[in-house]
Amino acid sequence: HDEVNHLPVPESEAALLYALPAAVTSLRNRLNSEQFEFYPVIAGLLQDVAHVSDHNRVLCAYDGNFVHVVASEGGALRMAVSYPVADFETACYYLFAVMREVMFNPGLTTLRYYGPLSENRETLLKRYFSGVQRCEL
Repeated sequence: HDEVNHLPVPESEAALLYALPAAVTSLRNRLNSEQFEFYPVIAGLLQDVAHVSDHNRVLCAYDGNFVHVVASEGGALRMAVSYPVADFETACYYLFAVMREVMFNPGLTTLRYYGPLSENRETLLKRYFSGVQRCEL
């Protein structure tokens, strides 16, 4: 069975609820070790967003299978979501859906992007955002 866990996010006065797939929990149990902690990608984004000084903060990670987006306004977490996606275009759809939901103007927002990003895709994102900053988790 999948295992449901939580991770406090004190900077945002929130908690992240997430499920570990049964395969991951089985591997951890076979290793018989509590030293292995598995966190979703979005957990790293939630940690990083507290260190961004912009008023409107948008962090996005895309790995080819999922897009993870965190949006924060000032010190308040506005949204943190993950979606399964088939391609970069679908990832962009969800990124802009988050921007619309939290009512951020992309033209006034620097996107922090985690993951591989070709020059063409970066140029595309720069058409909409005031800047694109490549980041690493």
